[in-house]
Amino acid sequence: MKVLTCNVRCIVANDGPNHWAHRKHLCIETIRRQQPDLIGFQELWEPQQRDLAAALPEFAVFGTADEPTGRNAMNAIFYRRDRFALLS
Repeated sequence: MKVLTCNVRCIVANDGPNHWAHRKHLCIETIRRQQPDLIGFQELWEPQQRDLAAALPEFAVFGTADEPTGRNAMNAIFYRRDRFALLS
């Protein structure tokens, strides 16, 4: 089993070239290259979670936001659908 951790960093910062829009492709490429079974994400915001889930359809997602409004980051686990099942 291969586990990867990824702090995607906040999406709200005005980072210019470091903004998520410019980093997401590198993040997705790195994940694909590493071929993990589980990924633990930190500082994951709802738009980032949507981008990653769309780009990595072989993964299911489990995670909750600090607030149901989606205004705060979440910690989420992506797991390979063909290897794991969420029990509860």
